[in-house]
Formats: sequence, C-alpha cells, structure tokens
Amino acid sequence: MQDVLIVAELGPNPAPLAELIWALYRQRAQRVCAIFLLVTPRTLAWFQQEFLAPGGALDQLQQVLGRDLLPADAIHLEAVEDGGTLLRDDAHHTARWNDARWRLYRRAIRAAGARPVIFGLIGGSHRTRAATTAVMFQLLARPQDCCLDVRVDNDAIKGGTGFYFPEQPDRPLRIMNRTRGGQPRPVLVEPASVTVRLVPLELPLLRGLLPPQARESWGEALTATQVALRQAERPRLDIDLVAETATVNGTQVLPLSLSQLIWLAALAWARKQGTGWIDAADHRALRHVLQHVQPGAIWIPRRHNKALRGLRADPAHVPDEGSMRTLRAQTRSALRKASQPLPHGSLLVPEIRSQWHDGAKETAQRLPLEGERVSLSPL
Repeated sequence: MQDVLIVAELGPNPAPLAELIWALYRQRAQRVCAIFLLVTPRTLAWFQQEFLAPGGALDQLQQVLGRDLLPADAIHLEAVEDGGTLLRDDAHHTARWNDARWRLYRRAIRAAGARPVIFGLIGGSHRTRAATTAVMFQLLARPQDCCLDVRVDNDAIKGGTGFYFPEQPDRPLRIMNRTRGGQPRPVLVEPASVTVRLVPLELPLLRGLLPPQARESWGEALTATQVALRQAERPRLDIDLVAETATVNGTQVLPLSLSQLIWLAALAWARKQGTGWIDAADHRALRHVLQHVQPGAIWIPRRHNKALRGLRADPAHVPDEGSMRTLRAQTRSALRKASQPLPHGSLLVPEIRSQWHDGAKETAQRLPLEGERVSLSPL
C-alpha cells in the first residue's frame, strides 16, 4: 500500500472527497495519509458537518479501510473568505483566491517529499476552478503526481448529501433529490450499487519551464510561463556547410544559394562568438567559415565566386566591396522572403547598423537570433 497526499478545492458537497479517498485505496492501492483543502466559510461548515463529525464520512472510511487512514491532524485547511459566500464560478477569479490555492498546492508538494500528490477535481460544477486547478497541476506537479477527476454513475446522488463511498456502513441511503420542478423528494440508494470511477487527466508537465524563484506566487508563475513559452516558440536554425543547407526547426529548408549560405553562416558564427556584429570591412568570420566549405563547390551567382574564392585562398585578400555589398543585400532579401510565414521569422533576417566614423559611413550586420539557438556544422 502506497501513501499519498490529496490537494483539492472543496466544493459544496464533501462526498467526492470521500469517494476519492475510497477509490484510491480500493482501486489503486493508495492510502491517503494527508489532505490539503481550500475552503470557504460555507464549504468548511459542510465539511465539518458531513465529513468530520462523529459518524460522518471520515469515521465510516476509517471503519471500513482502517483507523490509520487519515488521522485528524493530517487534515490541513486553507480558508479563503469572500463575504461569507462562495466565490462566483466565472472568469473573474480574484487574485486572492488563486494565490491561496497556489500556496496550498506548494505546501502539499513540500509536505509530500517523495510521496505522490493527487490533485483532486472534487469542486462540483465549478468548471473555471477545475480548469485552473489543471493548469496549476501542470506548473507544479512532479512525475509521481497525478490529477484525478472523481465520477459516480448514479444521477440521484450527484449533488445530494449522505453518499460517501460504496462500502459505507449506513444503508440504504435516503437522499433528497430534486425533481424537474425543483421540489426535493427522497430517493433510496443502495451504496454498493454505485460505481466510483477515477479518471486521470493526461496533461503535459510544465514544471521545468519555471525557475525555482518563479514558483513563489501564482502571478510570478504565470509571468515566467509566458516568457518561457515565448522563448520556446523562437526558431531553431541549423546550418550544415557539408550538406550545404540551412534548416529552421528541423523541417523548413531556407532556399539560399551557396554564397548566401556562407554569409549566413558567417553571421551565425559571429553571433555565437559574442555580440555578432560584422562590419563591412571585417572578413574574419567569412574566412573562418570558408575553411569548412568543400573545395570543389560551385558558388552561385558567379560574381560572388571570385570574391569568396580569393578570401579562402589568400588570408590577405581584400574582396571587392561592391560584390560583397550585393551578397549581403541579396542574402538579407532571400531570408526575409523565406521567413515571412514562420513564427518569429524576423529573427532570421539580418539587422543593419549604420554609423559615421571620420566622415565615412560604416555599416554592419548581425543575425538577431541568439547564438544558443543556432547550430553550425562542422564548425
């Protein structure tokens, strides 16, 4: 039997919590050793009356599953007040409510140690809160944790009081259910006839997106998540001088001539070395790249061939500036056209910096994409 903890937001009916505890024990061989609950004054009152009171759900669970199940001092409550009433279940959640829930979930994970934490969806029909719980699970959960929805197959007991789990000693149950006209009527239910089903939510775990300091509050976690996702959307550029290709995100091949590819590789190499700016008169990056180009390569267009071949053959060679200016401009134009359909494609288009020095205009280019998102082979 594996010990687990439950963290959840308590709805108006404590029965789903009892159903979850029972189903974990019987269906998954997991014994609940502690629970962390977010409550309001109203849900707390119902919890005390139906779950904690003598003869209530907890007494009955311990009678059936063992007295070592969930000692009373292992129940931790985080209370949120909102004028003494339940918060509305709409898009306008208060920051106070979500911050309290975030604190509670972090407390549960810290208390769990290596034990799994079960994020329970037991808040009734509060769909917005259930969705937020799922998001918080994604941002906080570890591989051993899981998010479970608790369901029963009998409509008569949904939202009613008195049912806790199929093996409860009190039977049959007289549950007050509502008719179509809204009038309550008693319904007799045999607990053993009710099926409780746990439905795990298969959700991607995003805890790795958040640095530890960003987990201190719900607001910090949201901000850090957005930053991380924006970074993840930034393109990945792979330049292979042997295969003579430039590929974005592993699939999109940039249609560049070999001479354009060489200039892009020079910009990428300079970016990986530091700030990445290449002045028009600085050919060190080009010379470094040309050392890794196949000797028999035929470069297109031909007017660039002579300039690049000279740079490769003679370290002291100074290529024609007009030819190089054309190469830089055509490479930039080709990259702008090819990257238009891509998310954040502008990061693949070389940016230009111009400044005056001793009465002369000096220009430089730089690849906006960060060096860590560029691979250069075989450099």
